[in-house]
Amino acid sequence: MKEVRKSFPNARLVVAGTGPALSTLKQEMPNEIYLDWLSRENLARAYAASDVMLFPSQFDTFGNVVVESLACGTPVISYGVKGPKDIIEHEKCGLLAQNFHEFTQATLRFLGEPLLKKRLESGCLDRVKTYAVDRIVRETLISLDFMEDDSQSPPNQKSPLSSVS
Repeated sequence: MKEVRKSFPNARLVVAGTGPALSTLKQEMPNEIYLDWLSRENLARAYAASDVMLFPSQFDTFGNVVVESLACGTPVISYGVKGPKDIIEHEKCGLLAQNFHEFTQATLRFLGEPLLKKRLESGCLDRVKTYAVDRIVRETLISLDFMEDDSQSPPNQKSPLSSVS
């Protein structure tokens, strides 16, 4: 946040949730906003009220929070690791970074380019539509040979599971 604050002094980080790093975060960044645990309804409001969701985890398997953020129309900046990179389409609904420097640069770029912000926001709902529960369950059952694929899906329609390995 220090680098971001230099260019965008009015930027505020809002942290939702609790966890083992919370007390350290509060000590290192005492001027940020800490919401602690939120109900589903309040979490959706927090996503929708945010300009961007920063997802700094480098060890997440799927990242429900990424899909939740996209469903609220809020782009995500994340590391390009398994899970987030399978959900976020770089430059379409969020930005992916390979290291801390790239993560910071992506955040600065997002905040500094209003047209990028608008483009990523418009891509959020398109991307999250591919995560319909019935479609994912069906494709999982087909991939495990519990069900035959009798669909006539258009060949250009990309499945969210096609990139998962």
